[in-house]
Amino acid sequence: SEQSITWLVRVCPKTLPQPRSAHTLTTRCRRIPLQSIMTASYATHFVRLARYNMWANSRVRDAVSRLSKEQAKADTGLVFRSILGTINHMALADELWHARLTTGKPTGKEGLWVGSAAGWEKAIPDLDDAIERLLRQSATWESYVCELAKSPDQFDQQFSYMSTSGKEHEATIGPILDHVFNHGSFLRSSKRGDRNACETHLAC
Repeated sequence: SEQSITWLVRVCPKTLPQPRSAHTLTTRCRRIPLQSIMTASYATHFVRLARYNMWANSRVRDAVSRLSKEQAKADTGLVFRSILGTINHMALADELWHARLTTGKPTGKEGLWVGSAAGWEKAIPDLDDAIERLLRQSATWESYVCELAKSPDQFDQQFSYMSTSGKEHEATIGPILDHVFNHGSFLRSSKRGDRNACETHLAC
């Protein structure tokens, strides 16, 4: 675990890392607390993820702008049936997790998670509106993460939330942010058979 594993790292390209009891990173010049290095890297990791998420969703916007309404709602064999359904899920899942992390209040869309895949298309009927909400939330994530990065220990804070099935859970902010951004990457590359949806339907 992060608390029990440490490494001795020397400024020598052929030196192999070895376990060490002191929680430090050792170089020829100085000894640096490993925790401070890991915390700083942790913050950088999430800022990069948030900025990548914004960039990638902007690419999705550029791609779907070429689709007709019929194409956006067509059943393409994706998990959420269509391009519109998938983008709606991305936007609303992001809004849900942000609410859990900040206000703790429900978004009013929790019922979608226990309904059918087709229900996601009706959640935000207009594709332009769906994309706007996705990008707005992407920008909100970037601001949120950059604010946390000012005091990186916040990524290790615990928070409680209610699942869409009504159960209470407790989680750590950092791993949840990993989940949120990986969730977006997964859906942007959702597959239909052996074909990538972004390539075949969005022309990304």
